[in-house]
Amino acid sequence: MPTRFPGKLSKPLRRGEQGKKLTVCDAQTKIAGMNVCLQLMIVSLAIALSPPIMAGADIQVNRYSFQKHSAPLHQADLLSAVIETRFPQNVVTVGAAINYMLERSGYRFIPTEETAAAMALELPAVHRSIGPLPLRTAISTVAGPAWRLRENSEKRTVWLQRLADADLSGSGPLASSDSSHQEAGSSTAAAAQEVRHSPVTAVSTWLLDPAMTLRANLDIWAHQADWTLQWDSDHDYIIEHHASYDGNFRQAVETALEHYRTAPVPLTAEFYNGNAVLLIQPASASR
Repeated sequence: MPTRFPGKLSKPLRRGEQGKKLTVCDAQTKIAGMNVCLQLMIVSLAIALSPPIMAGADIQVNRYSFQKHSAPLHQADLLSAVIETRFPQNVVTVGAAINYMLERSGYRFIPTEETAAAMALELPAVHRSIGPLPLRTAISTVAGPAWRLRENSEKRTVWLQRLADADLSGSGPLASSDSSHQEAGSSTAAAAQEVRHSPVTAVSTWLLDPAMTLRANLDIWAHQADWTLQWDSDHDYIIEHHASYDGNFRQAVETALEHYRTAPVPLTAEFYNGNAVLLIQPASASR
């Protein structure tokens, strides 16, 4: 008589069950492969339909952020870089302070006999710590209101001229021996004043830098156009995005202020060609 083993034996597979399991496995593999292929097709289609990057266009750096395809203002205009500094104890004169601020800026200061006395003056205590200000504005502040900062972007040099004589300046500072050039320049003083005080300038592109306020940007524009900014408002505005404007100085300023027409305190611009002063004030004050 056959011996019985305790416990239950495994139930043998019936015919066809093993084949059915293999068939289900194959189906899952095929579905996974189809999903991968579909994802690849979607990515390829997105790449094919995306527009090419054009010169001057914004570059998308991630899903929600875009970057301007141009150099920021402080790199395109070196003197617009915002500085904040406290002068060391060995900087005791106005001239030394100007040279200290220009270190590593790429620009150098050219002293003249006309500015020698002013540059030897003691640096005021209120100027021992300055900024944050654009470098151009900081130099003008330390030099004082009697002087206008002049610059040569080709040679990367700056110098100072008396405000009364600044309208007759040429491409560089005049030495004391250039009396003949001064006489020749005086004969064309009226024409030079008319040209320099005109809102039409050689600069055709005006950049707004979000790293600075509206007032700081317009101050840089005024220096580029050889004008003086007078800001008669207690309100200033933050620049949220990079922007650029084409045209002359007046057109650029008016276009920029147009964006703040519905601001809590709208601003208006008045241009005084006689002394090259740009006055910014609340719209209510100009009525």
